[in-house]
Amino acid sequence: MQPSTISDIRLACLVTSDQLLFHRIRQLREFNAVSPADEMLLGAGVPPDEVEVVEEPGEEVTFAVRLGIGRFQKRMMVARKIEIEFIARGRMWKLEFFIAPPPSNSTQPKAGSWCVALSLSENSPPAWIDSRLLVPEPPSPPSSPSSPSGNGKKKQKQKPRPTISLRLKSSNVLSPPPREIEIGIGL
Repeated sequence: MQPSTISDIRLACLVTSDQLLFHRIRQLREFNAVSPADEMLLGAGVPPDEVEVVEEPGEEVTFAVRLGIGRFQKRMMVARKIEIEFIARGRMWKLEFFIAPPPSNSTQPKAGSWCVALSLSENSPPAWIDSRLLVPEPPSPPSSPSSPSGNGKKKQKQKPRPTISLRLKSSNVLSPPPREIEIGIGL
């Protein structure tokens, strides 16, 4: 597919504010290409990311996004970044998780830090943002009933970890490219 065709399809989804169609299209190989090296390291079975946008009726600016990112840690270690795009409230958003490169100034995160950034994609109107990224503890894999361990003691259930909450708030209006302004934070 030509880059101009992909751009036109993205714009059509944005103009119609059709997140469901955009999500389906993003799962196509042409739209969400993984580099050959990453595909070889991650394997062909990387599940597609799940993105659900919730826009409450009667609300004009607020929305929520629920994400399911398969093999998150492995993808971060191999690809060093994960980009999720979605459409909400007439804008195309990009949420990017990445590992920080060596900093070029003292205000940037330390090299190797895991970071998250939120930005607007092309053709989206500017927006102010005040949001929270909530990261709950991942579900435990199914296990067999408690059985005695080698030392005769039963395995204790661990206390669940608290949900991680990160605030992403802009001090300036977010702008799409070419004057891109994004907000970010180290994890």
